[in-house]
Amino acid sequence: MASTLLDSIETRLFINNEYVAAKSKETITVVNPFDDSVISAEVHVAGEEDVNDAVKAARAAFKTGLWSTYTGAQRAAYMHKLADLIEKNAVELATLDTISMGAPVGVLAGFIIPHVASVFRYYAGWADKIQGESFGAEDGEYKIVRKEPLGVCAGIAPWNVPMLYIGWKIAAALAAGNTYIFKASEKAPLSALAIGKLVVEAGFPPGVLQFITGGPITGSLLASHMDIAKISFTGSTAVGKIIQSLATNSNMKRVTLELGGKSPAVVFADADFENAVGSTADGFLVNSGQVCVAPSRLYIQEAIAPAFIEAVKSRFQALTSTLGSDPRNMTTSHGPMADKKQFDRVMSYINIGKRDGDPLIGGTRKGDKGYFIEPTIFLDPDHNNPSYKEEIFGPVLNIVTFKTEEEAIALANDTNTGLSAAIYTNDLNRALRVSAQIESGTVSINKPHFPNVQVPFGGFKQSGSGQELGQYGLESFLQTKTVIIKYHDIATESLNRAQRLGLRPLKWTMDLDTLSLIDPKIRNSHKSVSQKDMTLSCMPKSGVNQSFTARFFCFVLNSTLAVSTIPTNCISIMVENINFEAKRKLLLNILWESDPFSKEPSDYLVNILYDIAFYHEEVNTPQ
Repeated sequence: MASTLLDSIETRLFINNEYVAAKSKETITVVNPFDDSVISAEVHVAGEEDVNDAVKAARAAFKTGLWSTYTGAQRAAYMHKLADLIEKNAVELATLDTISMGAPVGVLAGFIIPHVASVFRYYAGWADKIQGESFGAEDGEYKIVRKEPLGVCAGIAPWNVPMLYIGWKIAAALAAGNTYIFKASEKAPLSALAIGKLVVEAGFPPGVLQFITGGPITGSLLASHMDIAKISFTGSTAVGKIIQSLATNSNMKRVTLELGGKSPAVVFADADFENAVGSTADGFLVNSGQVCVAPSRLYIQEAIAPAFIEAVKSRFQALTSTLGSDPRNMTTSHGPMADKKQFDRVMSYINIGKRDGDPLIGGTRKGDKGYFIEPTIFLDPDHNNPSYKEEIFGPVLNIVTFKTEEEAIALANDTNTGLSAAIYTNDLNRALRVSAQIESGTVSINKPHFPNVQVPFGGFKQSGSGQELGQYGLESFLQTKTVIIKYHDIATESLNRAQRLGLRPLKWTMDLDTLSLIDPKIRNSHKSVSQKDMTLSCMPKSGVNQSFTARFFCFVLNSTLAVSTIPTNCISIMVENINFEAKRKLLLNILWESDPFSKEPSDYLVNILYDIAFYHEEVNTPQ
């Protein structure tokens, strides 16, 4: 039987395509929140030396490794392979998260991990479509705007949906050409560490991806590292502010922050009743409320409030009756709190909420095995109560009624966060009108929120800065460079200078046989020469030796720097009947031994050829 990711659970750091023991010699213990069993007491913690090693490997891969030479299409091929392997190992990866933090394996394997694979495939599609801009040369300068990767990037992931962030934080960075260091949460590191095996199997070059784990110290080492160009953090607002400060005070690295939320759901009386009940109740209880976009503030218009509240209560009661099942079973829908610390935090908020009255339902622990908390509802709480104002990250719902649309908008915006919101109404005009006034990065209409890879996800106010997903997520891993090229219109200047010398220009064309008389290499390098290529024959003034003839051959090179207003990038000279062999040899030496046709044409080369072209100022004078 083929081995799986569960046969030997990896606990070491993954750096430079190898699993290595942490030089810090520190370890942490991972405990299953369902039964308090120890999954591993030897998960390695990355210290300063380990972080430096990870950065060194990622930097080498970006600067000089194979990854730095790959085209977008080549990067995409590796990303598709990784997506396939993630899907193939969905149950094993889901199980590693389930035994670490309690989310049901069926939900993870059936929903979250396929989404992660789709994120890699989406950004693989972008990898060869990154483009800049160019601007015409009316002012004598040709302008190019390039999009370039940042370099070494890092991500710090939360514990609530560990696998999700492997897609969200890594895929766009790889598509853009960066290398990456991913720090998994110390509470749930196992799936991220296991991904290293899939990275090797997919054939990624060493140093492209590193997976490490650790607590706040490890995160601060990444945020303050001078050789990391960008850091992406998902977690609490308080820690996000620390990350922002460390990034700014080190090397001004770019920062994307997806922070806390206290999301509102607003239900108007004209909403589809059954859809709104199911969406608000079930959407809130996803992952037992341990989701940053959980609609933990439910606002219901008074006309339907009694019936709606009773329906939500019934949903919660039905869930409570099944709560406590082993999340490793594929049929289990809801799991426990992620660990004892999170359990204690949620219970403390419930106790604070009880100061204003008993909950309508729930408010207690379910059973004596595992960190399960019954879904809890508080009706019309004091708006200054911390359980109403602050993010709890657990199954605690506050319900408030409202009369008018204006009141609903004011209630929804009465928070210092703005990550997501939901509106339930059958009036499209109202939906658009209210959504425009809701202060939130995402507003969902008649559905619970789950981010879509095609569109950006990010918060307003203290819910963060920057976006992940969509084209916006890709652009956050790119930097913009402007290139300005000053050039001379050689054809025009040649004519003008010839006229100043008193020479009479005649236009004519040359075939390849004539060009081959200059040098066979010209014929070989130019399979075809446009008959429109300008050739100038300079006839001498009266009294000048008639045997003196100068021919200027201009031919267009196949180059990305060629501009429509500049038909030539090089000039080749052939001189007949005069002693010009030395200059001819010099010209051919510049053309062929320096092999300019294998590189971008340079202004230096053009200028040298331009000077040689006007040799006639130095030669024969009238007899």
